[in-house]
Amino acid sequence: MNIKAISWIESAVFFLLANIIMLLGSDFPPPVGFLWITLTAALMAVIQWFYVRWLLANDMKRATLFITLAVFALLGIVVPVIFVAFRGGFQTGTGIGIFITMIVFIGYGFALWIVNRFLKNHLG
Repeated sequence: MNIKAISWIESAVFFLLANIIMLLGSDFPPPVGFLWITLTAALMAVIQWFYVRWLLANDMKRATLFITLAVFALLGIVVPVIFVAFRGGFQTGTGIGIFITMIVFIGYGFALWIVNRFLKNHLG
């Protein structure tokens, strides 16, 4: 399996799982605003597609782990701040929500790095 195929598969799986997880936490039927969540997941899948291609093309050393964690920490801050900005500004507890989102994104980035390190070592 080549780098391009791996990045496509991982991005598609991320998009599907992100939407399923968010659908499980939403009302049924989801509100109209759920479209923004889906569009954000699509944008994140595109970013991941480019990032995985870069990641697999480089050595899977500690430096790429720290870069991965930094990129996902930044995304974990930027994405909720954009949502907050469009929603009308910061309110009580917004900072905690952004911090939790950042931690979840860092965890996902770590899992992504581990999976890709495994794939690179076992698939060539």
